[in-house]
Amino acid sequence: MCGRVAKTRQGWDYIEHLGWDHELDGLDDPPRYNVPPGTRQLMLHRLGEEGAPAADWVWWNYLPAWSKTKGGYPNARIEKVLGGSGYYRAPWEKRRRGIMPVDGWFEWLALEGGGKQPYYITAKNRQPLWLATITLFEPGQPSEGPEHGMAIITQDSVGGMVDVHDRRPVVFGQADVLAWLDPNVSPDLASQLLLHMARPGDEFEWWAVPVAIGNTRNQGAALIEPL
Repeated sequence: MCGRVAKTRQGWDYIEHLGWDHELDGLDDPPRYNVPPGTRQLMLHRLGEEGAPAADWVWWNYLPAWSKTKGGYPNARIEKVLGGSGYYRAPWEKRRRGIMPVDGWFEWLALEGGGKQPYYITAKNRQPLWLATITLFEPGQPSEGPEHGMAIITQDSVGGMVDVHDRRPVVFGQADVLAWLDPNVSPDLASQLLLHMARPGDEFEWWAVPVAIGNTRNQGAALIEPL
């Protein structure tokens, strides 16, 4: 989990929902309904002590430059982020927190007879989903790989969502997005946001979608339509 997301709006639309300044760059990206890791995606964050709003295209995959592992990780388990794992300790302490705005994500459910059925998960109110990320990105530097990338923070699923997958991204409501991104919010307080302020499972719904979502070359709104 979470290995594929959908973005049904332009970057401008997400910024408008937050009430941020429209002078930010790079927000005229088209909707994409089949977004995989290993691509640069819009990440919202804040700069400096004043916390100026910022939006950058950041590699969705995460791997410190010193690691001998190959490939990178699109997700970061909340237990490891808060547990002091060396992979996440430095960016966590440096408050390198971001938000990846999307409209939904996909999971694949194994079928008894073999094969997997993809499901699309989105908010019941169809508002944007603000996915909490931890990042190795440094403002002013290019983000062309996982050593300068981001990972979506995940937690255990709750409620009926467990039937689709046992993990889910940490999704914040709009008010908590601003706190999460605030550089003056300490790691201790940020940990409380992760643990206690994620949107509950009953605010989401999901349905089976065409297996064509499995091919990243496929795009279009039909990929998120219920079967």
